Amino acid sequence: MAVQLAKQGTEWALSLAGVVGIADAVTLNGYAREVVAGKNRGVVVHLRELEGIDTAITQILLVLKRELTRDGRACTLEGPPTSVVDMWRIAGFDEHLDCRPAA
Repeated sequence: MAVQLAKQGTEWALSLAGVVGIADAVTLNGYAREVVAGKNRGVVVHLRELEGIDTAITQILLVLKRELTRDGRACTLEGPPTSVVDMWRIAGFDEHLDCRPAA
C-alpha cells in the first residue's frame, strides 16, 4: 500500500511509498484527520521509499504540518528523496515543510 499509518508510542508513524498521487489522497486525508484529532505528540512521516508525489498529496502534508504545529505538536518529514525536495523547493514549499533530502 502506498500510504500506511501506525501508532508508535505517543506518536503516529505515517509512511508514503512508491508513487503517491491523487488516487491516494482520500486515504492520506483520512489518516491526517485521525492524527490531528488524536491526543498524540505528533507524527513522523517516513518518505524514504517515496518515488513520486503530486500536488494533492503535498497539500495534505502542508495542512497536516500546519494543524499539528498550531497545537504545539510535531510533524517531522523524514528522508524525502532529493527529487521531491527539489520539486518542493521550486514550488516554494520547502520552507513550510522543513525537510531535508535522504542521505
